[in-house]
Amino acid sequence: MNAASAWYTLCSAGQARRLQVQQNRCLRLIVRAPRYVRNDVIHRDTNTPTVQEYVRKLARAMFARADNDACIYLHGIAPLHARPPEGRPLPRELLLSLHHNPSYDGDVENDAGESSD
Repeated sequence: MNAASAWYTLCSAGQARRLQVQQNRCLRLIVRAPRYVRNDVIHRDTNTPTVQEYVRKLARAMFARADNDACIYLHGIAPLHARPPEGRPLPRELLLSLHHNPSYDGDVENDAGESSD
């Protein structure tokens, strides 16, 4: 899971959406929630972060650990640079923006094809 923040930034918006849909399906099965219960209600009631929130938490912890480590070579690891030519975000950008991909609209469908918003 240490590499989750780096790998998640390489996901396209569609791949990130599919990961979130899979988590929504699993949570819905675990709590046996009917189809009319919104995904955000299930997340709130089970105190389960979304995939993006969880990866952002991992990234914060990883970068804080690296910046505060006794080894000076880890300080400032993965600094912010100019965006790569293909437009993919850098891992440290998970800490700065709401969504890891500007084209991501935040509308995640559940297994019934309904919007979570």
